[in-house]
Amino acid sequence: HDIQPLGTHRCLLGESPLWHPDEAQLYCVDIPGRQVLRWRAGADAPDVFAQDAEPGCIAARVGGGLVVARRDGLWALDTQTGATTLLAAPPYDPQRQRYNDLPGYFCYFFNNPYKWWYSSYLPMEK
Repeated sequence: HDIQPLGTHRCLLGESPLWHPDEAQLYCVDIPGRQVLRWRAGADAPDVFAQDAEPGCIAARVGGGLVVARRDGLWALDTQTGATTLLAAPPYDPQRQRYNDLPGYFCYFFNNPYKWWYSSYLPMEK
């Protein structure tokens, strides 16, 4: 295998890599950068979908687009236009917690065809 970097873009904290099965595109999030990123074949830089709050993880939506679990709730992201639509407010205090992609505090099951697990993250107090 010939493994090559995706390009010159660097994330502050890149997580939640996702190969979208319907779109055949690679996505991930940059949590502190407040971005959802999409790499297209042959591109040196990703398409950037700026977010109003930290995205903790993403899941593919049937028919295209993503569900983005952000600090301020679950959002649908239209990957053609960049538009976002609130699906659900967070069940926690967003000043203290944010969603994350690993089971942990307050774990929930989001029942879609991709069986997406997501949870919230409570940072350690300094």
